[in-house]
Amino acid sequence: MLWTLLGAHQQLPLVSLDLSGCVAVDAPAMAALISRCSGLVHVNLSQTPADNTVMAELTRIMSADNATGLEVVVLDTTDITGVAARDFASACAKRYVRTRNSKHARHVWRLSLLDIDNCFSIGSDAVAIVRDLLSFMQTRVLAAVPS
Repeated sequence: MLWTLLGAHQQLPLVSLDLSGCVAVDAPAMAALISRCSGLVHVNLSQTPADNTVMAELTRIMSADNATGLEVVVLDTTDITGVAARDFASACAKRYVRTRNSKHARHVWRLSLLDIDNCFSIGSDAVAIVRDLLSFMQTRVLAAVPS
């Protein structure tokens, strides 16, 4: 089914994508799927092989002017690194400022939840930067810092 969707070469009208616990789908396939879903609002990829290629696609969505804008992103227990998390948080902060200052926006977009708990490649310094970047939009960031 997934390969059929990916072979369509068109945008998919998904608002929510939950692949949590799905270890059969590798990171490149997840990234390819996400690249065709510019309308995503909720994404749950917890306990999957998601890595920085997937996070790069999520960051691209946040940077796009025509995308809806992610509001809930759950990436706990994935292979995301601190660099990718910081890039994503930076794109979210820029989008927030852009929509807040737009005269054409019907409502101010904001990321309400970013769950990067148990991502052991994200250190405490990156978590602090992510929290700082997202604090002014009151994003709830879930992240246990590995000891």
